Amino acid sequence: MTTYMQELQEACEADHAERQQKKETVDAERAASWRDTMRPLKDRLADLLSTIPDEVKTTGLSLSTLQVRLRGRTASRAHCGEVAAALRQLGFRRIRLWKQSDTDGFNAVWKSK
Repeated sequence: MTTYMQELQEACEADHAERQQKKETVDAERAASWRDTMRPLKDRLADLLSTIPDEVKTTGLSLSTLQVRLRGRTASRAHCGEVAAALRQLGFRRIRLWKQSDTDGFNAVWKSK
């Protein structure tokens, strides 16, 4: 009977250690995410742009796509005006691609100068 109790206690201790390890990992990931959002938007955007292939950059980048991939300090997404200002600082410019008919309007893409 003591062997069963010892095995049960050891299993509980191993389970507790595993849960503690998972909790520490999640806490470390949250801290890293928090530190990342405190970096300037220009730096975070430069890191994001370095991961985007050059073929995609030459066709143009959508502001809304970049906005979704960047996390804001207080909101879930970065503000579009702040992203646009950071793109301008990094040497990008906005180009309007007009549609075929007058009612369709235009799409705006960002290309490097």
